[in-house]
Order: sequence, then C-alpha cells, then structure tokens
Amino acid sequence: MTAGLGAQAAEGKATAVLASSYNSRGMLLTDEPVFQPAVSLSLSNGLYFTAWGNMDLTGRMCPDANTEFSEVDFTVAYQRSWQEFQLEIGWIEYLYPHQTSQKADGTGSRYYATDGTREIYGKIGAIVGLLQPSVTVYYDFDEVYGFYVMAGLTAERSLTDCLKVNVGALLTYADAKYNRFNFGVDGGGLNDGSLSVGADWKITERLTLSACIQYMRLLNPYIREAAEERYFNNTSGNMIKMVSLAYDF
Repeated sequence: MTAGLGAQAAEGKATAVLASSYNSRGMLLTDEPVFQPAVSLSLSNGLYFTAWGNMDLTGRMCPDANTEFSEVDFTVAYQRSWQEFQLEIGWIEYLYPHQTSQKADGTGSRYYATDGTREIYGKIGAIVGLLQPSVTVYYDFDEVYGFYVMAGLTAERSLTDCLKVNVGALLTYADAKYNRFNFGVDGGGLNDGSLSVGADWKITERLTLSACIQYMRLLNPYIREAAEERYFNNTSGNMIKMVSLAYDF
C-alpha cells in the first residue's frame, strides 16, 4: 500500500526473521537462535529508512540479557536507478544494548557497556538477466576507522507466480584497522566468504514467507584462528539457517 507523506508517496515493509545463529560480517556472535525484526520505509524521492534489531533468545551473547536486544541498527539512505544500474549511499548507526565488552582499566579487567559506532557506505549494483552483481564499501568513522568491502552476486528465478528461488555468493575484504579492531590481527586482506540458497513464497499480495541456508567461512587463517577464540566461529565454517515473514504496507 502507498501512503502520502507530505508531498512524497511512501511504501513500508515489516520483516520478522528467526535464525539459527547470528553472523555479522564473518563474526559468529552467537551459535544459538536469534530473532531479527526490521521495519523499513521507502519514499518515492529515493530516500529510505530502516530500523533492525537482533534479539538473543538464549542468553548466549550475554547471560544476563536473555530475550533482550543485543543490537539495534538505524539506516538512512538514498538510492537511485539508471537503466540497469542501482546506486545507493547511506549512514548506519549501530547501538549495542545489553552487550558488554571486557577492558583493562588499570585495576584489572572489567566489563563495560559495548560502545556503539557508525558507518557511511556506498553501493553500486546492476541487473544483468538473472544475475544481480553488486559492490558495497563501508567506512566506520567512529570506533574502527576502517574499511569493509563486500562483493556480491545473486541469481533469482521464478518457478511459479508465487514461488521464487535464489542463490547467492559473497566475498569481502577488510583493511588492517578493521581486522585489528574486530579480530586483533594486523594486516588487510580477504575476510569472509559465503554461499546461500533460498526460496520466497508469496502467500498473499502483501505477505511473503522466505527460507534460506547460508554457509559462511573466514578466509584468512590468522583471522579464522582469532575468531575461534573471540567468537563462536568454527575453523571449518558455519551453517546458518533462516526463516522469515515479510509484510508490505
């Protein structure tokens, strides 16, 4: 449904995702189930806004915060299409309620609330037949002061009027500052890669049920070893299963 917002038409979407674990750019922050709701609003002038959250359902990330939100992200972005190309720029604000980090403060190691951070990003994508290649560059200018680059390729095919299947691949690069902050490893290079397969079933004109399986693995052996100590990563990679329900309004 389209609604008037000032002089602009607006369309919205609400999504609820249940995932077997939470993978954040190659960092498996929990290997137990999470709930990830999101709400987005798109305007006809190209602006859009998104609020997204990750709820720890088992207390795996923080034992004292069972069924609490461990992360909330807000995105403001602008996107435009030109022939088969799509361009996008945006700002992401990351907040980490109910997450703690261990820091040395001169009297020993204590736990503090995890600091939030923010990024700007730019993305270029295209539609070439069934294929949709894209490249996205993120820069954290608050805590990390580092770059993270993501190259993706997806392919989608309709089997019926209501059912679509898709496959995807991601390959990422992170610079030395990013890797030092998140893994304690010096040097930039290839970070993580993933393969996924999924399906979307349009139940009604507004309601869509989706399912996806993703295999993710850190590619750098030094980062892989560090992630196994810091997070819940396995050196052989991790399989993440997701089911979601989306409602357009």
